[in-house]
Amino acid sequence: MKVFPAWPALLAWLGGCALYNDVPAEHTLDPEQPLVVVVEPAPMRNIPETEADRLGRLVASNLSAAKAATVVSAVPLMDIRGTDPQAYRQMTIAEKAAACGARQVLLIRLIQWDRTPIIGGDESVRVVASVLVLDGETGAVRWAPQASGRTVTYATADRPVSSNADSTPLAQAMNADPTAELASRISTLFHKTYKNE
Repeated sequence: MKVFPAWPALLAWLGGCALYNDVPAEHTLDPEQPLVVVVEPAPMRNIPETEADRLGRLVASNLSAAKAATVVSAVPLMDIRGTDPQAYRQMTIAEKAAACGARQVLLIRLIQWDRTPIIGGDESVRVVASVLVLDGETGAVRWAPQASGRTVTYATADRPVSSNADSTPLAQAMNADPTAELASRISTLFHKTYKNE
């Protein structure tokens, strides 16, 4: 049986596909060294501790899924914080890393967690974090584009507007999960992603 090349069909298929460009990681974590994700809410900013903990779990999960790091659990630190908050606050980075068996620390400082009421009883959210990678033994900075760390921001206004006629920007903003969105933006600093062109 004679087989004819399917070039017309192939070209038609390619024409209907979106093109994606690789977006490289800003920093490559050492996969041979266990890493723990530590989230520190800024004092006196009323940042929910539950959301800070959830942010850490989501970032850790994202990094593991992307095979960007060998992530170890931060539960030992949470246990110390729960039983002796004062001792936890006095721990150095090296001590926090040692408690989890980590040799590098992804430190996320939550700087801002603002909720602003909107007419109709809803609210908008803006969250800002500073991200650094630290040596687990010395506490020295391994990566940070600026001295204060890499700033990562998410605001409900950043959420793209759907083409669905029934979906308004306000409705989409209210359905957003700021913690998950911020976790995604932090995680993608450390692994390759694909941008739809």
